[in-house]
Parts: sequence; structure tokens; C-alpha cells
Amino acid sequence: MTRSEFNGMPLVPGVAAGFVVVQKFHDTEVPGLKEPDGAEVTREGQVAFWKQAQERVLGFLDGLKSKTLAEAGAQSAAIFDAQQMMLTDPVLEAEIMRGINEGMSARDAVIRTTESLIARFKALDNDYMRERAADIHDLKLRLLQAIDGAARGRNCDDGSSAKGGTIIVAEDLTPSDVALLDKDALLGIVMERGSLTSHASILAKALGRPAVIGVEGICEAVQSGSVVIVDGDDGKVIVNPNPDEIDRCERASGKSDQNVRRIACTDGGGLFVKTSDGKRRVELALNIGGPDDLGAAQRLNIPGINVGLCRTEFIFLDRASMPTEEEQTGAYVDIIRSLMPGEVTFRVLDVGGDKSIPALRLPIEPNPFLGVRGIRLLLNRPEILKTQIRAILRAAAAAGTTVRVMFPMVAVVDEWVQAMEIVSTVQDELCRGGNSVDWSAIAKWGMMVEVPATALSIEEFAPTADFFSIGTNDLIQYTMAADRNSPTVAYLYRPMNKGVTRLIRQTVQGAHAHGKPVSVCGEMAASIEALPLLIEAGVDELSMAAALVPSVARAVSEA
Repeated sequence: MTRSEFNGMPLVPGVAAGFVVVQKFHDTEVPGLKEPDGAEVTREGQVAFWKQAQERVLGFLDGLKSKTLAEAGAQSAAIFDAQQMMLTDPVLEAEIMRGINEGMSARDAVIRTTESLIARFKALDNDYMRERAADIHDLKLRLLQAIDGAARGRNCDDGSSAKGGTIIVAEDLTPSDVALLDKDALLGIVMERGSLTSHASILAKALGRPAVIGVEGICEAVQSGSVVIVDGDDGKVIVNPNPDEIDRCERASGKSDQNVRRIACTDGGGLFVKTSDGKRRVELALNIGGPDDLGAAQRLNIPGINVGLCRTEFIFLDRASMPTEEEQTGAYVDIIRSLMPGEVTFRVLDVGGDKSIPALRLPIEPNPFLGVRGIRLLLNRPEILKTQIRAILRAAAAAGTTVRVMFPMVAVVDEWVQAMEIVSTVQDELCRGGNSVDWSAIAKWGMMVEVPATALSIEEFAPTADFFSIGTNDLIQYTMAADRNSPTVAYLYRPMNKGVTRLIRQTVQGAHAHGKPVSVCGEMAASIEALPLLIEAGVDELSMAAALVPSVARAVSEA
């Protein structure tokens, strides 16, 4: 086998060697509908057929959104919110209905409509909007899968045969292709096309595996079972490398936890990485969305790493009634014990905006992102907050450790004061219960910085808060007045906007003036582009999905 080397654009840093699986679209992910004989189908039948296909793809996207939320966070999951919005867009629906009214089959109407939209997006001057053509293409393929049960794409081997230790090679990947990848089996990604700003690339970054894109000719050079080295640092792909190269690659990459331990330390609890000049030390922590994320955290195999964000919504979802105090306590104990000796930061229930839970029966608001969400909802329904705080404190006591607790969407000092009054009430009630635990010392109390007004008045909060955590997803959204789920204004949703970065700096300066630490737990925490800014601003902790820790640790050590 002849050795060959290809060059492309580095997407995700790191080096990996493994066996190739040539990827194609998954034929079985969206259940196919059996299309009736076209000669006998009425217009009403084709309309019903289109509606069934649309419904199945919406359900498929729901599944991808949940999977991505757990593995990569809210901003990545919002990609599939945007696809669902596209699929239910009145213009798209009207165009498909027009085709059916003209005598087309549902399948042909979908093809004509989506290809027309793809052409329009590609013709736009804005780079970001041109990239959205790939999302329409993704929807087109999934709709065709639903309609006739077969993907209309490139003729490649079946990626479903992927086993542990594989490198995915493809001409291109759609966002749903990337979301469907089994990250436990994945070592790296190589794409013949692709771009740095596509949604597929954003999702690939969240997987944290070495990736190279724009590698011309790679699909012709490999077949499933070939051995390749993916160098995400230099943008190189080596096909059929020699044994010495494989050995060097394996020594350079090793296991993720070994790499992290080589450049980090866990002295005194927590995982800390020094910058290359040795002047700054940054803590890396984990974002988890519930028990489903515990496996990924444990596979990282770094005892002592803390959790900078545990989203507690998991125990409230998919149920008709609110969880009891006992149910919550048991769930939180399991999480704390699974992650010990690391310390867990629980964010109390954060719903409203684009997030809801059935048991609350929240009213529909005309502008939910500016309505009753986060701490506003909890202060309106204090029994929910009291129950959750009791459960978290009891869980910490049962596990024999301390925790951190933070409140979302705090905008004014009065909200913080009310929240802490509820905390004090709960602690007093627990003390009267006769338990010998020092409830006042079992938790530290902090808040999310997600509203620009909070960042601008941080010194008013700092004397009484124990810590701050910047939720950059919402901070960017509110600073730029741009819905993070809307593809139309996505060009405004930019982490490196000067207004956003000034708010981050002001938050850190104000908190540090009172000796209080600041974490970043939004998607920006794992952005290689944003790392120099966050380090220079003095951020103390970066919290992210477990899969991203190795690449961020390396980037910090080289900063």
C-alpha cells in the first residue's frame, strides 16, 4: 500500500491514527413512508403524504437536539432548532403545497422547493447565510428519506459499520450526519469539502476529536479499512502511514486523560492548566446536563475535576408532575457521588424563554426570552426554589461534601437579595430539624451573568456573592439583541463583538476587586478563538463538555 499525504484546513486540534470508515448519509435514521402508486394518488393523498414526512423529520430533529444538548451544549443544539424552524417556515410549506396543487408528487415538490431555496442561499453575499444552504440540503435529504426510505447522496460505504477507533472520511457531512456520529467510537474526522463556519463544522468541534476539512481527493484515496493519520494541528492527513509514523502519532496523542494530566495538575482539587509563559493558571471544569453525561465525565478519568455547570432541568423534564424533594435529593446525591472528589456546581431550575417543562404549564408569552424565565420564575413560585435548595443541601450532606449553587438570569440586586433570603429560610428550617450539619457552610452561592445590566453593575453583587459564572450564550444574545436560535440574525450573534468582550472584562474586574472568582460556562469557554481574550481578561475557570477538555487544555497550555 502506497503512502500518500494530503493537506487541508485544520478544524479541531490534535493527532489521531485509526481505521477509515467512509461515511454516507444514514439510510435508516428517518423511517421511510411507502409511497402509493402515483397514478392512483389524489391531491389530498399527496398532501397527507407530505405532512407525514414533515412530522417524521421534525421528530427526528427533536432526537438530534436532545442528543446534542447533552453532548455539546445549548448553542450546538440550537442548530436543530433552526432546522425545525426552516421545516415549518410558511414560505417553504406554501411552495411545497403549490407544487402539489400543480400536480406534482410530494417528493417532487420537496425537491423543487428545497433546491430553489438552496440556490437562493448560495447566491447571497453574506458568508454565514450562504452556509445555511447546507442546512436546507440536510433537510432535503432527510425529507427524501422519510418519503421514499433512501438517502439521495453520494455512493459511499455504510458508515453504520463504525467500530471503536475509527476515522470518519467523507466528501462532506451535514449537521445531522455529525450529530449522529458515535463519539465513543470516533477518533477523528476528515472532510473533502466543508468550511470553518458551517454548522457541521461547529458540531464537529464540539465532539473534540482531531478534524481536518477541505482535503481534496481524499475520498478517492481511501476506502473503509484503510489506515490514516489525522493531524488537526497542521491540517494534514497521511494515508497508509508507515509504522514509525503510527508509533509517533500514538505517543503524541495517547489517551485524552494522559494528555491532559501531562499539561495540567489537580493540586487541591480542580484541574488547572498553566499558560506557556507560566504567568496564568486557568481551571478547566465540566458542563453536564444530568446522569446521561456522567459516562463521558468518568471516561475522561481525571479525578478531582470540578463541574462548573450541572443543569438541573433533567429531573423536571418529560413528566406530568413536579419531582418531589426526595426524588431530587436522590438524583443529586447520585451525581455528586459519581463525580467525587470533584465539586459540583448546581444551577437551579432554568426554564422559560425557549425551554419549558410540562408540569409548570407556563403561559405562552409574546416575547419569552424577555419574559418570565430563570430566577424570575422561581421568585414567582418560591416553593419550587425552596424544595430544590433543600434537596441540593441534603444531597451534599448525604454525600459528605460541599457544593456550589448558582441562580440563572439575575438582572437586579433585589432578585439576588430575595433568592438569598429564601436560602436563609431553608437553612433555618433544616437547622430546626435537629440535624448536626452546619447548613450555612455546606454550599457556596453564586449567580449567572447573562444580562448586560448584571455585568455593568457587577460590583453591586460582588460583596455578597461567592462566585460568578458568565453564561456567554445568553449574554451575547441579549447584548446583540439577536435570538441565538434565529438563522436570520445569526450574523449578529458573534462572541468576539467588542460590546460582548467589554462586558466580560468588566465582570472579571468587578468581581476580582472583591476577591470573587469568575467562570465562563457558555460555548465561548471552549472556543479556541476566544481563549486568548478570556485568559487576558483574567477568567478563573472555563467550563465545557467533557469531550472538549483535552483540546482546550492543550490550547491554554500553548497560549
